[in-house]
Amino acid sequence: MTQDTTVVPDDHEVTIFHMSIEPGVLVTEGNVIIANFGVAGDDADKELDEILAAVDSALAADATAQLVTESGPILLSSLFAPNVLKTLSVRSPITWVFHDGSVLSTMASERRRGLVISFMQRLARASIPQAVYFVEPPEPSVALFAQHMIGLGVGLRQPDANEGDLTIQIEVKRPDGIFTVLAGTPIPLDGLPELYKPGALAALPPQVVTRRVEKLEITDRPVAFRSPRLRQLMLDLETSSDQEEQMSSLLEELIARDLPLFLLRSPTSEELETRTFGGERALPVYADVICLHWAAADGNLAKDAYVPGPADPAPLIKHAASGNLGLAIGAYKDRQTPFYTVLPAALLSKLAARL
Repeated sequence: MTQDTTVVPDDHEVTIFHMSIEPGVLVTEGNVIIANFGVAGDDADKELDEILAAVDSALAADATAQLVTESGPILLSSLFAPNVLKTLSVRSPITWVFHDGSVLSTMASERRRGLVISFMQRLARASIPQAVYFVEPPEPSVALFAQHMIGLGVGLRQPDANEGDLTIQIEVKRPDGIFTVLAGTPIPLDGLPELYKPGALAALPPQVVTRRVEKLEITDRPVAFRSPRLRQLMLDLETSSDQEEQMSSLLEELIARDLPLFLLRSPTSEELETRTFGGERALPVYADVICLHWAAADGNLAKDAYVPGPADPAPLIKHAASGNLGLAIGAYKDRQTPFYTVLPAALLSKLAARL
């Protein structure tokens, strides 16, 4: 889309769809299925299962959408009646939306990448149009993901940046129907090795695609921008009638966690901040990237006054225990309500002995 300041006619409606931090599936009034993975979280398997089930359910309606196929930049005002639009009528297309870190998270897990790519192949073989939006750094696993999308014949797009929002789609409802425009621009593929020709993977037997996906070697390490799983365990601890059992569940989660926690670090010092929480001297750490940035903002820290310090839970627990310190894990009940779960030094000392 091209920036366009215009008045919407009385008998028209314009709906703009943006990338969202939280995952979910939305069927638009124009019958486009938007499957949003959100930013990477620590409960990705559960969220993926829910997204794919919701897409399957939405496809069962067997609805059609009118996609605008005009080439080149489009002014919003050009979509209003009585303008005649070049359109394509298709069975409900799928717009897959991968926000920060979610491509890396998907590709890092054999199960997740297998489910996603196999599901997309099934849709490609059924000739259901698909587009993928993502905003990711050019990591090796992102390039692998892009190559597989090319092989499936799925379009790769970047969202439109508009006053902080990332726009993926615009729908215009006018007297003669609802028309959908995919916003943004195709992702440049210059320099990307041509592992698959467009559509080549869609023609292969599904079991062959599954075997190829299983053999992928992924070296990029994902992080969590959200931690719904860890956050819920922390909240449960606050209200549980059996504190010992709930604390045990939380500790087991930390031991098994394959994603880092985050420390607010000074860009000019290796020293770690310690604070007192209810009489317990502890290292404050944060459940995910978003929590860390919110905590920095609440502490009036300038963007150049700190750096996110990722730390794997096991070494972090050992480090705290070696200094006779506790660990205070920070999260947010909502944007205005931070809370901490404090793991005392005595508990960490016992836990460190297990690691």
